[in-house]
Amino acid sequence: MGTIQAAALTVLTEADGPLAPRQVRARAQALLGLTVSQDTISSFLSVACRSASLPVRRVGRGRYRIAVKAGANYSEHELQSPRSSM
Repeated sequence: MGTIQAAALTVLTEADGPLAPRQVRARAQALLGLTVSQDTISSFLSVACRSASLPVRRVGRGRYRIAVKAGANYSEHELQSPRSSM
């Protein structure tokens, strides 16, 4: 998984609720300190919400959230924060 995708997962994990792709992009850019393509974020979210191996769920048109597993967010060993790899 790439740095931008990991940042998007981190953003969703830390969010208080569902986010639109443009919100994910803005927060990922702030997290990474880099310009991130909106197409990259939108494409990742579209693919991730259809993947059984990624914890992203589409909860409405243009709204995404992290999946909940056994009462807790995916966060520790299942998601690697881009902060730790920089």
